[in-house]
Amino acid sequence: MGIGFYGIYFGPTVTGPRQSTEDNEIYETNDVALSWTRLKELGYLSHGERHFDEDASSTYRTYPGHEGGYVPPAEPGLPPREPAGFLSYEDEESIAAKAAYTRAGGAGGTILWTLNYGADPDGTNPLLDAVGEEFLRR
Repeated sequence: MGIGFYGIYFGPTVTGPRQSTEDNEIYETNDVALSWTRLKELGYLSHGERHFDEDASSTYRTYPGHEGGYVPPAEPGLPPREPAGFLSYEDEESIAAKAAYTRAGGAGGTILWTLNYGADPDGTNPLLDAVGEEFLRR
């Protein structure tokens, strides 16, 4: 089982898990551009509505209050981002759920992708701290 310290988003026509993406032409899967730290910096994690998908043990956000999806502020020298309607990402709750599944015998362990993507400017790494706390719990 994998834990990625980044997000993936789809355009405004996708508003939840397990929806068809066939007619959606907007998506962003670049893990560097959507590292957890960048998601915070760009406002993805402070806008929209946070949800937790019990079946997938995954956190996601939808952006119903943003007509046409959430678009972060423009960054000098970079092209504008496409609007996000649905963002899937890891947080402390999804990490805890995956650790519980592993402890229950559902998996042999986890792989993390990429550790530094969860680092805040002050040097803390809340996602890595959650992995340590949840997976190393006895």
